[in-house]
Amino acid sequence: LYVAKVRAGGCFRVSSRTIKSITFGHSSSEKAELVIEDAPRLLSLLLTDCNRDDRVTIRVIRAPNLEIL
Repeated sequence: LYVAKVRAGGCFRVSSRTIKSITFGHSSSEKAELVIEDAPRLLSLLLTDCNRDDRVTIRVIRAPNLEIL
């Protein structure tokens, strides 16, 4: 899953039994949240274009195989 140049605030939730990789980019001045609720096969979560001023909160609830953050 590739989500790039998100220009809005709010919450983006992911729940997938088959997803293996997520790339997320946020370029807004508003706060955003990425929640991974249930992704048992997720191996990597990559952040791109995210502002360095704590505008993105990441919550991983269940991703037992996550190796790269």
